[in-house]
Amino acid sequence: MRINTDGVLLGALSQYDHPQNILDIGTGTGVIALMLAQRYSQAMIDAVEIDEQAYLLASKNFAQSKFASRIEAHHASFEKLEPKNRYHLMVSNPPYFLNALKSKDMRKTKARHASFDFFEELLAFAVKWLHEEGRLQLILPVDIVERITKLARETFGLFHIASTFVKSFDDDSPIRQIAVLSKQYMCCKVDYFTIYKAKGVYTDAYKMLLKPFFLNY
Repeated sequence: MRINTDGVLLGALSQYDHPQNILDIGTGTGVIALMLAQRYSQAMIDAVEIDEQAYLLASKNFAQSKFASRIEAHHASFEKLEPKNRYHLMVSNPPYFLNALKSKDMRKTKARHASFDFFEELLAFAVKWLHEEGRLQLILPVDIVERITKLARETFGLFHIASTFVKSFDDDSPIRQIAVLSKQYMCCKVDYFTIYKAKGVYTDAYKMLLKPFFLNY
């Protein structure tokens, strides 16, 4: 499970003013949790991961980082987590290939695929454990966001308050969307972010965004 673009964009673009408690759902190798620990020096971070090998790697990465005292890895599904506090910020780069053919590799299947029940459980968890002014931020393919945000609003009372549309190139249609959900209603703010200015050449905005995290920028 290598670092992927979706994960680093979520880690860099997620926004909250001075969160005290953060949850990374499906932390994988731990990169998003580590990025958030670097960005928010006051925050305590829980990182939950159901896959044992990924959990062990994330735990090792956390322990070897300078943020070790502020990040705790949990080997469990998020539904079984028993938080000590409500979260100001929840983030997830979730499995999103709904109703797709599944890989023969069971670890990849868990990481990439989910039934719609997964999102129902995730939203129910968010309603229970989000701070009243908290935010749930998900990076998803554009074509399933409307379905997820409609469920969030109609069933769980979570409102879609912001979106960042991610495009490969300026002239392309968006391929990903970072959707921000909240218990508090407000008009949805929309932004756009482009990864490449030419084939194999990152935009200046992408390089500036990730410069604090990547040594080669």
